[in-house]
Amino acid sequence: MTSKNVQIKEYLHDYCLMKTPPKYAVMISGQWGSGKTWFVEKLIEEFAPKEIKFLSVSLYGISKSSDIDDELFKQLHPRLSNKGVVLATKVAKGFIKAGLKLDLNVDSELTLSGEIPDIKWPKYLSDADKHILVFDDIERCAIPINELFGYINYFVEHGGHKAILIANQEDIIFKDDADGEEAKIRYQKIKEKLIGKTFEIQADIEEALESFSKELVDSKLLKHVNDYPRIIQKVYELSGTKNLRHLRQSLLEFNRLLETLDKKILAKNELISGLFIEYLVLTFESRSGNLLPEDIKKLSQDLSIAQYSKKPNPHQMNVQKIENKYFELDWRSSLLSDEIWGELFGSGLIDKISINSELMQSKFFASINIPDWRKLWDFYRLEDDEISKLLKSVDKNFRGCKYKNTGELKHVTSTLLELSRLGVYGATSRDILKIALLNVDQLKSSKDWDMDGGEYGPLSDTGWNGLGFHGNNSPKFKDFNNYLNASWKKYVDDRRPTEASELLRILQTDPKEFLHSLVINNSSNSKYYSTPILKFIKPEDFVSAVLNAPISSYKIISICLNERYKVQTLILKDLAPEREWLYKVSKILNSEVKKAKGTIKSVHLSELEKLALAGAKILEPKD
Repeated sequence: MTSKNVQIKEYLHDYCLMKTPPKYAVMISGQWGSGKTWFVEKLIEEFAPKEIKFLSVSLYGISKSSDIDDELFKQLHPRLSNKGVVLATKVAKGFIKAGLKLDLNVDSELTLSGEIPDIKWPKYLSDADKHILVFDDIERCAIPINELFGYINYFVEHGGHKAILIANQEDIIFKDDADGEEAKIRYQKIKEKLIGKTFEIQADIEEALESFSKELVDSKLLKHVNDYPRIIQKVYELSGTKNLRHLRQSLLEFNRLLETLDKKILAKNELISGLFIEYLVLTFESRSGNLLPEDIKKLSQDLSIAQYSKKPNPHQMNVQKIENKYFELDWRSSLLSDEIWGELFGSGLIDKISINSELMQSKFFASINIPDWRKLWDFYRLEDDEISKLLKSVDKNFRGCKYKNTGELKHVTSTLLELSRLGVYGATSRDILKIALLNVDQLKSSKDWDMDGGEYGPLSDTGWNGLGFHGNNSPKFKDFNNYLNASWKKYVDDRRPTEASELLRILQTDPKEFLHSLVINNSSNSKYYSTPILKFIKPEDFVSAVLNAPISSYKIISICLNERYKVQTLILKDLAPEREWLYKVSKILNSEVKKAKGTIKSVHLSELEKLALAGAKILEPKD
């Protein structure tokens, strides 16, 4: 505990033990999350064996004093507050008044002259020096501050009770008034009659961590909290937030993340340490409002621009300020991509598969033969002679179109463009772009070009495989991306007829696989659920395949047509090219229904016709 907090604690101890009613309350003030409530709760625990009773009331959201009366009554008489005992409000107030020996509501119709119920009260209720009132969340109370303080003053001045008020004074002063100094003066006048002493609590990180550790029993995080107290304290101090509540929340949430990690990953202490530091920094900065989830998703990009651009915008300058704040920690671990971090701090959802995949591909699991392009990506931390050596190797492979993985090619291109801009790499950005496009052409000519080289796929504009792209906002990198995306689209479109033919074959041999391929489901094979693949099948061939399929398959085909066009609006937009195909299919089916009239097959075909027509109408463009 800090020396100042120790002194405050000693004063409160003496205050609570005063034999003579002090006739004033004590206020414990501090920023939200600084540990005010926790500090007072610890004090109450110490007094527990001394037969001094504390009545603690949170005023959060309370709008009338009668609600405070009710809460005090519940604490004074828990048995009488049970559901099985119903008491009228006025009688309840009478009990409180009798117990506290004062009139809680001077305007109440109920008087205490001879009307107090004949109950044997516990002795402590008649001793003002044996119980102390604690009012928390003063600034969050809906009762006007002058009325609230007047209410509490009845206890303190007229009843001789001691009271501890917990609040953030700054929030009280400016809650209802933005007049600055005038609001402050008004508050001081209201305050001086009730409050004799005001103390400002200092957030005590060491004692808080000790307390938090007790909440983490049997958790995977406990070991790391005990192993890295200095790291946690350092991040907390550098953040400047002085908010212990944010720290506690971040520890609990990080523990949730740890619960999803593979045992091999958890065994890497250095990895967990780096992940922990980055998580803490992002938590403090996001909770303080300095970083939004969308900012985190492009953090590497903004940092790169801020560090090397002559005219960074205000947002990029702010990101650089955050980087400088934690510079000594080397907190940018690059263990997870900005995309994943942004999602974590946005939706709060944990993509277990992606996170484990990226961590397993980090330097902690890499073989000694780490690719040169990956080493060069970290050029900010390399010596010049090492950069020169790596550049020769990467340049040779780049010019020889040796990069077969699209994600690697994007990293190489972005890194070389950035090094060229910094004057470290001799080639011009135009030359780099020209060679990058040749690499794309080489990939496009292959029969097995796989665009998805990682969990998020190289089509991401921000990064791949847990690493952000350097200078990804530069015009030349955007030109490269555009060419790559256009080439991939053409590559895919050129292959669609072949894939559609295969899909038609599957319809006849395995209708369930056909269904799984076309609608969203828990199967890993639903690859065409948002792809207008059906337009590449001739409507006549599709109907012919349906006619040759067994009757037992018709139900599955019906489900497919029904579910495929009941998905989200965004996906329906992607499926719009199938609209004309559906109209043609429904028309052909209509003819087949007439031909098969009087058979059970015509009933099934009629159902398929209606579903095809309904799907076409759903895909009609909306105004």
